[in-house]
Amino acid sequence: MEIMSGIHHIEGIRGSNVYLLVDDKLALIDTGMAGNSDIVLKYIKRLGREPAELASIIITHGHFDHMGSLYKLRDITGAQTIAHTDEVIRNREGKYVLSPFIETSQLIIVLFVLWLGRLALRFSGIEIPIAAIITLRVISLIIGLVILGFVSVPRLWFERVLFRFAKFKRRTIDIVVKDSDLLPYSGGVHIVHTPGHTPGSICLFLPKSRVLIAGDTIINNKDRLSRPIPLRSNRDEAEESLKKLAHLDFDVCCFGHGPPLYSAKESVIKLAMAYPRAPLLWRIIRNWQRLVRFVIELFRRHQIKE
Repeated sequence: MEIMSGIHHIEGIRGSNVYLLVDDKLALIDTGMAGNSDIVLKYIKRLGREPAELASIIITHGHFDHMGSLYKLRDITGAQTIAHTDEVIRNREGKYVLSPFIETSQLIIVLFVLWLGRLALRFSGIEIPIAAIITLRVISLIIGLVILGFVSVPRLWFERVLFRFAKFKRRTIDIVVKDSDLLPYSGGVHIVHTPGHTPGSICLFLPKSRVLIAGDTIINNKDRLSRPIPLRSNRDEAEESLKKLAHLDFDVCCFGHGPPLYSAKESVIKLAMAYPRAPLLWRIIRNWQRLVRFVIELFRRHQIKE
């Protein structure tokens, strides 16, 4: 679907929204989860272009629902991969790789699997050693504390462990960018560093089209805009990032999750000014239905409109 001239939203993607900038060369913004490569390539061909014309794949941040198909698309097209300098680290070979975040969503899935396993064993009648029960409960407690931000896993230790796996070594990033850098697509794509959700989160501002691509700095819930759940994020930095976006001169805002919003500037300003005062736990309880819908939408592959 073409949002504005030369700016496309690729439908049928599982995970985050994926956008394609169509110019002399093509640039992809995010890739959704793993398994979206064929959909992206088919969309490019539907436009009468070739996959080899994809020059760059820009990642707004390194969460799995935004970069899951990054490396397969890079291998197929030869596109250069781009991320912010605060979203990467150097591996043993001195190459940039996406920082190995322990994501809240992944930990929640682990907790859910542990709970299902314990439930299945209980109803199966299999006797579980007391030591195993205690171990599972301790692991569940630690994961819960990590999710809530009360416990942190040493990043350097975690990186050293992951560097031992060959798959992780493929997470290389070709080009790192910083705030105010300019990419040569669609009349100029300005990098806007918006830390908070992750240290190296970026938004993309296209002044010629008056379009802002906001990544996960803002979520469009269709009925209203909101912040992402601030689990294990830096809330102060996230608020400053929102204010930064509110000062940009745009009309259309595209999101990592949710449909594009036209005449969006006033709505973004209102969101930036409305600092949430309620405790996080109460906000989660109060919005549980919206959160459930968000998770369903995240994993559901939307039908492509012909």
